[in-house]
Amino acid sequence: MKLSLLNKKKYEWLKNSELFETFDDEEDDEEIEAIYCKADENNLELLFAVIKFWGVFDYPINFFENIYNLKPFKYLKDNFDIHLKDLFDFLLAFISLESKNLMPLCCKYGFLEALKFSETIYAKENTYIKSLENCCIYGHIELFKYLFFKSCIPEEVFDQSSSDTNLFEIACKNGHLNIVKLIHKKAKPPKSWFNVKFGCENFEVLKFLFEQGYPYDKTVCALLSTKNNLKNLKYCHENNFPWDSRTLKNALINGSYECFKYAIENECIWTPDNIHSYENEMVYYACTSKNQGSIKCLKFLKKIGKYELNHGEALINAAYNNNLDAIKFILENYDLSDSPDNSSIKDFVSYPFEKCIEYSIQFNYFEIFRYCLDFYKDKINIEILERDILKFALDGNMKFLNYLDEKYNFDNLIRNVNFLENACKSNNIECVKFFVEKGFIRSENCMLLSFNNFEIVKYLYENNFLWDEQFIVKCISETTEESFKCLQFANDKGLIIKNYYFDLILQKYYDYLVENKTRDKEKDIYIISLFKNYIDENGY
Repeated sequence: MKLSLLNKKKYEWLKNSELFETFDDEEDDEEIEAIYCKADENNLELLFAVIKFWGVFDYPINFFENIYNLKPFKYLKDNFDIHLKDLFDFLLAFISLESKNLMPLCCKYGFLEALKFSETIYAKENTYIKSLENCCIYGHIELFKYLFFKSCIPEEVFDQSSSDTNLFEIACKNGHLNIVKLIHKKAKPPKSWFNVKFGCENFEVLKFLFEQGYPYDKTVCALLSTKNNLKNLKYCHENNFPWDSRTLKNALINGSYECFKYAIENECIWTPDNIHSYENEMVYYACTSKNQGSIKCLKFLKKIGKYELNHGEALINAAYNNNLDAIKFILENYDLSDSPDNSSIKDFVSYPFEKCIEYSIQFNYFEIFRYCLDFYKDKINIEILERDILKFALDGNMKFLNYLDEKYNFDNLIRNVNFLENACKSNNIECVKFFVEKGFIRSENCMLLSFNNFEIVKYLYENNFLWDEQFIVKCISETTEESFKCLQFANDKGLIIKNYYFDLILQKYYDYLVENKTRDKEKDIYIISLFKNYIDENGY
């Protein structure tokens, strides 16, 4: 084809393409190898091949009208081209949505000619407002201008003091300076209701609003520290925006180290709550956040020595909030021996450290538990951890137990029957095996405590644990599928049911439903039938 062909009306749409921009005027009569078609071509395979070949970036109104009328759902889905993702996403929505949503959709994707076509289908006041709002969100200035100057849009849309849709605020928040300038110039929004904070995150918008005399207050600096926006924070401070103690608080919570450091160095003061000291609040906010920047803030304060942190409380807060990095910083930089309220194990560690261990166990913070024990490995022995190991046994917490097994010798604890009893209560057979294999002293209660876990009962039997008639009574009394399996297993192994409390069995299983109204009757009937049939089959 010759390039001059593009001067024909039906092909001139191809001039809005990346390929055409590579040619100059002298090549108008050049012969080139290229595919081409009109914008409203019905052969969609050819149409989209041409779009991709030329790199078309702007489409005429008849292109969108044709697609809308054809509604080629299947083609667009089956031939979705990742290189034309935005176009395909738009077109699929364009042919799917209700007509009232077409104009806002066009303003989201930025297709001006599609917007013009959509107007012919559905154009009402609320549609225009939503469309303008999308322009302010996504920054499509040409579409905004097109709508902005239309006489059909009511003036109150631009009187921001009376409109629910604050276009000026939306454009400022999204950093679209061209739209901000246009609204400022043409709509002249009253300055009395606006605050610079709405546009403070974008430097150019912030600068424009300040230079135009829009009001500001201390919330601007506080907001910027939340986003770690140091450039804008410096601009505000250099132009006498007031500090707010929330500037420091927000910086700590969000790990905005650069803003925190700048604010401290430039005399930003933290005003504590009535019930807290400065140090306690600093600790709380820094240790609640898991952002690395928050730890850098604490390190900075320690370096300049301006504020003395309550490091004992810091450790407790860090442990409660699962903030391992804060715990590392505190333990590696402060001596906890001078913390108040020494614990019951004060000969070894302080109260804050004990609380740290307590929280790590209570909330299953394994990494904190491991780090703390490694840090104080020379001061902590297995006896100190006896209470904690009992809890791990009861919870069946093998991760903690296996770690302690690698670090310590359990020999001094094996004569305490509570460990194996707790393991049997845990319903975790791996936990039971752990204590049995370590030789922990056995208890006559172990079988009784395991009545509702057949796997554990079987394991205990194979390892010569004893049972008696109380085990039979317990299995009967609880009436569960697991207790039935345990009862059956015990009877098969010689703990004969008929030898123990036969009257109890009869009472339990023939009159049970009458006696107990609170249980799940359907399940009760099933479980009772298991026991009854088993008893009948064995001739009891």
